[in-house]
Amino acid sequence: MKLISINIEINRHYDTVLNFLKKEKPDVVCLQEVLEDDLPFQVVDFLLKSLDSMPEFVLCGDTNAPRGNETFSRLATKYKDNIPAEYKTSIDQKLHRVKGIMFMVDGLFTTSSCIASNVRLQDGVSDHMAVLAEIEKSSICFSFCYFYYRISI
Repeated sequence: MKLISINIEINRHYDTVLNFLKKEKPDVVCLQEVLEDDLPFQVVDFLLKSLDSMPEFVLCGDTNAPRGNETFSRLATKYKDNIPAEYKTSIDQKLHRVKGIMFMVDGLFTTSSCIASNVRLQDGVSDHMAVLAEIEKSSICFSFCYFYYRISI
């Protein structure tokens, strides 16, 4: 599988990054420093449309879009949200610099042929809890990882 990791520096390089990804056609994409407030809806629309062209995939990482907000809800409408509902936050309450943040901002979304099991969050790793899961693919299943650097509060 082809992996590309890019720090897109908030909203400074969207066009360049999107064109690069279209040209390179990676199987796994990891992005850092994207904030929900910085994502114009046309970028979210482009992402969702681009994902439609991929047969099966896993979309994971820090969306900086709390569960229930617009961006998270749009993803959860199209793809399965595999983070168990009993988790109310993915922010590590001991390690995050701001205490008391109760947002589920890390996601693990799958299409129908990618099956996530034994999903859990583990604290004590970083300022966000680690997402652990076993992924089984019943057909072609690509990974698409999003890692956002900051939380927009």
